[in-house]
Amino acid sequence: MEENITQPEKTQTEVIQTPQIPPTNSNEKSRTSLILVGFLIAILFSFALGFFLGKSLNQTKAPLPSPVTQVSPTATLIPTATPDPTADWKTYSNKLGKYEIKYPSEAIIEEKGELQAPYCVVIKVGLAQLKIKLPKGTYGSCITTGLDSDPSAQVIDENINLLGKETTASGMNLMGKRLSTEGNSAVGAKSTDRFEFLRISDVGGFKDFVIEYGGYYDEENTKTKYQNDKKTIYLILSTFKFTE
Repeated sequence: MEENITQPEKTQTEVIQTPQIPPTNSNEKSRTSLILVGFLIAILFSFALGFFLGKSLNQTKAPLPSPVTQVSPTATLIPTATPDPTADWKTYSNKLGKYEIKYPSEAIIEEKGELQAPYCVVIKVGLAQLKIKLPKGTYGSCITTGLDSDPSAQVIDENINLLGKETTASGMNLMGKRLSTEGNSAVGAKSTDRFEFLRISDVGGFKDFVIEYGGYYDEENTKTKYQNDKKTIYLILSTFKFTE
């Protein structure tokens, strides 16, 4: 009797196949990464921009600091001496009148009077002249006289520096008179000629001590020169002083 040997049945193993995932394209990965990086950069830039704008606004609104006043040391002003235009002038002394006066080198000085006594002193500078008459003298021609009734006479006055103070000198300006150096006679007359004199009486409180200055000029040709010469007379007058 034959034995029927039963062979075991072969077990069939089922192979489960995993679905194949198609490989991801590397270009798409790179593009995605770039998008993410760009997005992050945009976010960071927005935060940074907001931070700086906020800081700028805060600085604008902040009150400005008060200006600091710097006190500089006070400078000590040292007065400078004004040059004396008469410093190098000569000095004329009159012992009889007990006075002295300075004059420039271009000036001409004349002494007049009875018995050679210098009762009248004339200082000439160009077209202008200065006369100093002592009260003791009777030398009348030292000063201008006899013109009060002239119809062309105009009364004038001006302030000068005499004996260290402001003093008013009064006189006249006449047209058509050209006087001699003595001051008392007409020597030719033109309609443009003018003569003027200004006087200070009782100088220093001394009765009949007279100082007179002025001169003649042609209104068309020599007026400017006369005015410049008279400025020198002003300086001469400012140096007049009594010695006693």
